[in-house]
Amino acid sequence: MKCWCRVLAVAVVAALLMASAVAPARAATATIVLSGDRVVFTAAVNVNLTGVPRGECSVYEHFYSMWRNPILKDGFTKVVRNHLERYLRDAMGIENATVESLTIDYSFSKGYHTHAVSPSAVANTTGSLVSGSLSNLTSADGVAMRFESLNSSNTMLIAVDVNFTLPDWVPADKLEEFTIAVVGNLSKTVSDRASIELYNYTSGAYDVLSSTALNVTSSTEVKLSVSEVSGYVKGGVVRLRINVTDVQAAPGTLVYLDLDKAELSFKYFTVSVSVKMKLVLSGISNHTMTQRLYNVKFRAMNPEGTVEYNAFRFSPARLLFMNFKAFDVPLEKWSRSFNGTHTTFSYTVSSMAVYTHGGYTVTVDPEEKIVVEGEATAEGDTIAVRELSEEAWCLIWGVAAVAVAIALALAITRTLKHTAAELKATQRRFVRRKSG
Repeated sequence: MKCWCRVLAVAVVAALLMASAVAPARAATATIVLSGDRVVFTAAVNVNLTGVPRGECSVYEHFYSMWRNPILKDGFTKVVRNHLERYLRDAMGIENATVESLTIDYSFSKGYHTHAVSPSAVANTTGSLVSGSLSNLTSADGVAMRFESLNSSNTMLIAVDVNFTLPDWVPADKLEEFTIAVVGNLSKTVSDRASIELYNYTSGAYDVLSSTALNVTSSTEVKLSVSEVSGYVKGGVVRLRINVTDVQAAPGTLVYLDLDKAELSFKYFTVSVSVKMKLVLSGISNHTMTQRLYNVKFRAMNPEGTVEYNAFRFSPARLLFMNFKAFDVPLEKWSRSFNGTHTTFSYTVSSMAVYTHGGYTVTVDPEEKIVVEGEATAEGDTIAVRELSEEAWCLIWGVAAVAVAIALALAITRTLKHTAAELKATQRRFVRRKSG
């Protein structure tokens, strides 16, 4: 029976480890399997670093370049292993905790993505708005904003400022390229300019991207690209101007600008870090005559503190995202299920802030499961599993042996008494025959 239980336990552990190798649906998952006095803790964390500055991403890229060296990888892993063991014993108070083995898979990827935004504000600084509103600029649907020129001594002037607000999840130093898309036309071709311009916060003036881009009388889409974008963003705002000038002879004719769509697409630099960990622990349980007690406080480990290897100082909790503090919740508040052979405790956090190497905040949505063979209960940091110890089995066998011995002794006593009684009866019969 015990052999079959061991086979089943091994099968469950293997299935869980195979599942952990598949890319998790959540950004962070952890599975803890308890068996005897041993723990297998597997975790997978995927973190998107788009929202942190490029310089911070460079730290992770530098670490990855060292990690790909097998010798350095072994050295880093050993340092982290020793740090974890000290942390579990000293900070978490699990005095006998022993890290038997630790394996870490670390990967780093970078690339570029494109995102588009519509105008957040629009205003005509020269001329006047005739019809339409900001919502008309989100798509080229033939419904436009119309602007009328200002007649300044037979010089027709239109200046329309369009602001784009970039999302706050992309730092300015991650921006690589802008593409401006404008759909519109004029009521007539103009003599001087129908330009598209961007405000340069560094120089304090507008830079002309094209001086004749909108000098057309039928609806036309114009796309312009800007590769050096740093001077055109401040506080997440990019300012676009459409500037029309038409010098006419008297009597002048008003010029109209129909603006159907305006869009800013930006290319940005993105980084993702993926960490997979398998940790084997022992020394986290003890047993009484009838049950085994597990101290699973380590489920919420957050091994802050710095270590150093190869002249590189880092916090494993931050560089490798070994942060499970969200699971510092009493186990009786976890979901519990029993399938007839194993008990599973699970807990899910919708959003948790963790910190990068340099202290920037990123968000993950962790989930953790604890699986133990047998029917278990939990309270606080302790999981209790009904289990007869060797001492209990010895006591049971000892009691059984004593009971058998007593039964045998009683049986022998009854047999001897019966034999003695038959012998006496035989002797009495023999004496009577002899005397007759």
